[in-house]
Amino acid sequence: MKIMLRLDAKVSQYLTPALNHSQPLQTNFSSGLVLEAFKSTFNYQTLSWNLVGPNGVSSTAAANTLTAKNYGSLVPTVKSVYDNGNGTYTAYFGYQNNNDVSIDALESKWISGTLVSEDQPVKNNFQLGTVEEAFSVTFKGSHIMWELTGPDGQKRYVTASSINAPKYTALQPLVTKVLNNGDGTFTAVWGYHNQNSVVVNASESKFTGNVLKNELAKKEMFKAGVQYNAFETTFKGTHITWEVKGPDGVSRTVTAYSNTAVSAR
Repeated sequence: MKIMLRLDAKVSQYLTPALNHSQPLQTNFSSGLVLEAFKSTFNYQTLSWNLVGPNGVSSTAAANTLTAKNYGSLVPTVKSVYDNGNGTYTAYFGYQNNNDVSIDALESKWISGTLVSEDQPVKNNFQLGTVEEAFSVTFKGSHIMWELTGPDGQKRYVTASSINAPKYTALQPLVTKVLNNGDGTFTAVWGYHNQNSVVVNASESKFTGNVLKNELAKKEMFKAGVQYNAFETTFKGTHITWEVKGPDGVSRTVTAYSNTAVSAR
């Protein structure tokens, strides 16, 4: 088994000061190679970081403006809009970060539309590449528009429209298998089929039966499509039933029977 160690440095310092008096990482260095541990802003030609490890060995790395790149684009996107059936809609926003590092936006705000809550769009920690579902927001009316200003200084916009928005469809619970633990208890392996194109949450999720270990039914973060090994539950008796109420407002159930169990060994 691989052991993951976290170490502290004896010395961690900039040889020339960074802006805003920021300091380099000093503690909790994870095992292995970490390409993005922290970042600093500077206005010299070179910012040098001196690090002395727990073994006493000193090393230095330098960031030089001669190799600096211009920031690429940060583009807001919309994956889907769903009709909640009560006069409100939920929009699922993502983005495309065309840089080779994670970045923060200079500005991120709603500029048009009526929000149901006061939730603000994401502003920090945009991961590199394409993220289809970064966050969701509930709104009323015909649309909501997101303005995003990337580190390149460019403002970009995307609009989520409620026109022809579909209603949520089924979230169906599944039993993948039942295991006989050989001690009078059984383990149910649960899955589900989320027939929506986005990650959804259940408004209700509960078990009926003799559940052990105070285990709770999954209620959040149901990925789109079919998942066969979502979570497990240990129980006693003849059966256990999982009931899930999906975003479409419909409750669906599935039952795991102990007489169908196979050996867990």
